[in-house]
Amino acid sequence: MSKEPGPVFLDVGKIKKRALKELEHGRGRLMDEIERTMREATAELGAADEAVELVPVVIVFGSKRKRKKRKAGLLGGA
Repeated sequence: MSKEPGPVFLDVGKIKKRALKELEHGRGRLMDEIERTMREATAELGAADEAVELVPVVIVFGSKRKRKKRKAGLLGGA
């Protein structure tokens, strides 16, 4: 009898809007990190649990805010 694998959590922290768009399209640095984590989780299961299919669930808690452009005067003040 095989044991059910537990959930795999991957904390990516706050990410930029562009990185989130790349992840939605299945590419980019975050997608590479998720694929690497899934390979590691599959390797930990071993040969006995080859029939188990792992499904990644990614939850993004927040995205980085865009920096506001400041208009600097001649002296750099407001």
